[in-house]
Amino acid sequence: MSSLASVAAYLQLPAISLIRIAVCLLLPLVVVVMVVGFLQRCGRRTKPKQKCQYVEPAPPNFDSENEIVIVGAGVLGASLASALSKDGRKVTVIERDLQEPNRIVGELLQPGGYAALQKLGLKEAVEGIDAHIVHGYVIHDNATKSMVALSYPLDDTGKVLTGRSFHHGRFIMGLRREAKKDGATLIEGAASSLLEDPHGHIVGVLYKDKASGTDKTIKAKLTFVADGCFSRFRKGLVDAEVSISSNFAGVVMRDCPQMKTGYAEIVLGTGGPLLVYQISHNDTRILVDMPKVPSDIKGYMLSVIEPQLPGVCVCECVCVCACVCVCIMLDR
Repeated sequence: MSSLASVAAYLQLPAISLIRIAVCLLLPLVVVVMVVGFLQRCGRRTKPKQKCQYVEPAPPNFDSENEIVIVGAGVLGASLASALSKDGRKVTVIERDLQEPNRIVGELLQPGGYAALQKLGLKEAVEGIDAHIVHGYVIHDNATKSMVALSYPLDDTGKVLTGRSFHHGRFIMGLRREAKKDGATLIEGAASSLLEDPHGHIVGVLYKDKASGTDKTIKAKLTFVADGCFSRFRKGLVDAEVSISSNFAGVVMRDCPQMKTGYAEIVLGTGGPLLVYQISHNDTRILVDMPKVPSDIKGYMLSVIEPQLPGVCVCECVCVCACVCVCIMLDR
């Protein structure tokens, strides 16, 4: 927090502006650390576990039985499936669509998240996907015409820690590949309901199998729901209301170099922070945080966002916004 405050002071900005940016970029890190924390609490399996204490239901008849079932094969679901499979558990994952997803968030893994990924034995998930090594950020403050380059902290050997940025979909496919390699079973199907016994304990999942089109059930001693921000189960599991704090708009520029090689860029300008970072050797993402989505999003990108960008990005941004669809993602 002290580093954020010092940067804010340098740029003559409220610290909350930089804290908001940090939160946006740390979401993948938080998800992976949740998995690490879970494993630390559970411990590695050294002997057979006792059965859960719920009373087994009578019918329905289950199509298969597992120790653990996970709904959703995104960052959390796929990572958890891999870690628990390595722990010697029988894990099945139900995912609505096993094709490579196309998302504009979850593309930059901070050094702490990358370290957690390595600790989970999932480093290979970011290998072979043209991931970009990130050493820190260049922060531009358009109001004061100032700029500062910030490197990540040093590790124990004195080297700068690094993060990784990538196409989100390629990262997800890498995690799923590792989960299957570690022994997890991935099923393509849409989970429709959680099954309960007469005592209210969750004992499995009902889903529609995509291949056969039939409804099937999986029995499990433990069920995880990790089906993302559009979860159909959230309202039945938690009391908190879902709030949309802002929206992200994103485009990808081709062959657009960054101001400092290996450094993502944050632009503090009108309307909200702009993020510019490479997600492969020739793809650079522009991610815009906005309170509301304007009716003419391409016009907004060209008239409001483009003038705020660092000079090296301007021409390519104009071409991209004029020719392609601008992707939108809710910030929940």
